[in-house]
Amino acid sequence: EAAATGGLPGRMSPERIRDAARTLGADPAAPAVRALLDDYDAAADAVRASVPGVRGAKPGGTERFAAADAAEVAATLAKALPALAAAADALLAGLGAVGGADEPAVNAVRAERAAQRLWSARHDMTPFGSAEPTVVGKVFLGGCVGAPGLPEADRAAARAAWADWAPSMRAAAERAFATDREVAPELGASQASWRERFAEVRGNGANVAQEIDMGQAKRQGELVERLADASAELTRTSLAGRRAVRDRLTPEGKAAFDAAWLRAAAPAGYADRKDAMAALDAAYGLESLSDGQRAQVNALRGEHAARHRELCDRLATAYVASRGGAEAGLFPGQQDTERTIADLRFERAELNARTLRRLRAALTPEQAAAIPALSPATTRPGPAPASP
Repeated sequence: EAAATGGLPGRMSPERIRDAARTLGADPAAPAVRALLDDYDAAADAVRASVPGVRGAKPGGTERFAAADAAEVAATLAKALPALAAAADALLAGLGAVGGADEPAVNAVRAERAAQRLWSARHDMTPFGSAEPTVVGKVFLGGCVGAPGLPEADRAAARAAWADWAPSMRAAAERAFATDREVAPELGASQASWRERFAEVRGNGANVAQEIDMGQAKRQGELVERLADASAELTRTSLAGRRAVRDRLTPEGKAAFDAAWLRAAAPAGYADRKDAMAALDAAYGLESLSDGQRAQVNALRGEHAARHRELCDRLATAYVASRGGAEAGLFPGQQDTERTIADLRFERAELNARTLRRLRAALTPEQAAAIPALSPATTRPGPAPASP
């Protein structure tokens, strides 16, 4: 576990590529963008094929690979990282050309991608992981300043602040990567030594606690603390970029930016496969609706959308707070976040079921039969939340 594996940064996720395209003014669905993506995928596949023993990961993740020792891990990454950087830079430069983006914007997207690539690399896998930022530190600010809801009057100011900040994120990631590269071999060797020593002590029937080398334990603690400090710096740097953008926005712009940032930080908070809005939209499109029914369904759509969005926002806030946001100073009022998440998920499920029941009541049996989501099983109330 300590020295014979490494981590190769995975290819950019489809979501990140779409955000980068929109930020740079390119239509993600344009044929020219599709050609750029094909070239990028081919280049990323070539790098992956050059590394033996790669175990795949979802796009945006880290792909593990086997190696003989820590030195081989370092040599592999020293060869693969520049090739991955070249592939990403070519893709982003092409997106900028298609979208007519200026050079500062292209360089800012490159800087954020470089930061993600560096902290996704693993020189040596230790039981303590690596200097990886919290979910707060992984937000792509370029996608937030390019969010559709941002007023045009604020967009130029937001993009300027983001372009000024992005190089600092790349520098912080480079420092974290250097720390990880320096710390991990010693920490991995120390862990291997612990395992060997404990196996020997247990085999002799001795008291393990009495055999602990306190000097070695102290050194391990120091190494782990260095990794934790590097991770904390990545999160602080990301939050500094968030503040820098918000400081230049109007109140309306702040609200739109905050909404985009929260969605980027906690997309799981907005993922709801059972959202009743799909059934409402299908019902609204029925040709057999009377004028009164159509008005009733439309009012229900507006009511459901507002309440569903409120619950998703609260759920995303709780997710961020529970995954490093509270420690970073965001949402300090959030308490008992795991219970809050469970309660909000239950409340959202109840909202969906209640909306479907109200929709069924507004339709005739024949109309309801045309909506698959209006089967009896989908309109029953969900289970009660677990006891604390």
